[in-house]
Amino acid sequence: MLWLYLTILSYFLFANVTIADKYLLKARIPDPETYAFYVGILSMVYFSLIPFGFFIPNLYLIFLSVSTGAIYIIYLFCFYKALKIQETSIVAPIVGALSPIFTFLLFVLFSKKFYITYQQTFAFLLLILGTVLISYSKLLEKIYSFKSLFLPILSSFFLGLFFTLAKFVYSSLPFINGLIWIKVGCFLTGLLFLISHKTRKYITKISLPSPYFKKTGIIFIGKEITGGLGSILQHLAVFLAKVGEVAFISALQGMQYIFILILSIILSVKFPYILKEELSKKVILKKTIAILLIALGLWVLAIS
Repeated sequence: MLWLYLTILSYFLFANVTIADKYLLKARIPDPETYAFYVGILSMVYFSLIPFGFFIPNLYLIFLSVSTGAIYIIYLFCFYKALKIQETSIVAPIVGALSPIFTFLLFVLFSKKFYITYQQTFAFLLLILGTVLISYSKLLEKIYSFKSLFLPILSSFFLGLFFTLAKFVYSSLPFINGLIWIKVGCFLTGLLFLISHKTRKYITKISLPSPYFKKTGIIFIGKEITGGLGSILQHLAVFLAKVGEVAFISALQGMQYIFILILSIILSVKFPYILKEELSKKVILKKTIAILLIALGLWVLAIS
């Protein structure tokens, strides 16, 4: 069950990244295309792993790996776009609830090795239910607007597709080599954002030395280091997990939201205009029940 512990730790790191994303997108970097560009370009950091196990596989595996990296950047762009428009507490639970369902369905459709037990199915449902419940009232407030749900749903699909394709990659390639080729896809897709004149203009602007952008750069690089470590742990979890367990890596995003909730409460004191959390007795009770459901799901999964 090492993959389970790695997944939880990765979601703690991703929770910190999500909070930083919301801060940067709301107050400092208003363009999700530029944001996705920098994430893609910074993927070249992983090329430092080339001496430790890189080789050129067949064309099919190259295409599969590069496509997996491209799908991840597309997911991030949709997620950043949604995060720019909606509150973190709206976007994260939708993605956390729907992406494991998409992952599950895609594995059922495309993998002959997919299998989960009744206990694991019960744990899977508990994790999804807890993730939905933790922001249920807010989701109902927005359900009338398809426009407000479209980007989070699209993000969920691409994340589910990424997990599915990543497992196929790691089933055929060693971990380091698979990781490098996936990051090649991230890098190349990031370059495509340079087609946008707006992105090129903002990149030039953000490169100018000033205290404003210097602080932005420090925050961005710090969160990218954190996100990079979380990404390696998540990829390692996908590599170690069985085919039937990969959907749980996606379903465990409820843990990320719990961490986001805790961090939002702590940080909302200093950044109330960016990070807001409603703390009425009713909301606290609802989120407590949700956390208990997620905890129960984790326990059932651990003993299954």
